[in-house]
Amino acid sequence: MNKYLNFFLFQTFTGMAYNDAKSFECDQHIVTIDGKEYIDRHRIKTGNKFVTPILPITRKILERNNYKMEISSNQKYNQFLKDIGLVLSSSFLLTTMSARHTFACTVALGRIYLKRCC
Repeated sequence: MNKYLNFFLFQTFTGMAYNDAKSFECDQHIVTIDGKEYIDRHRIKTGNKFVTPILPITRKILERNNYKMEISSNQKYNQFLKDIGLVLSSSFLLTTMSARHTFACTVALGRIYLKRCC
């Protein structure tokens, strides 16, 4: 159960798609620029490059998982999220996409400028 929750939180604080987060490897995808750490890689689906900061909460999630974001199938993951949503009586469906959208909305609506916070 914790692996699903940690994976969801990792997606929420990085904005990474399921396949990108599942294939994430610290030694290949983390770079340090001006003393700050970033995830620097290409999207699996499109091949487009993306860079996202490693926030303190993201670092804690990585540490808690020994720097590996291992998870089973997308179907089992989404079923877990659906079950959590039911337990919480959530008014919206929790999915892997809702994690990405939460990141995007937090950045956009919170007027968080990634260059400023990193």
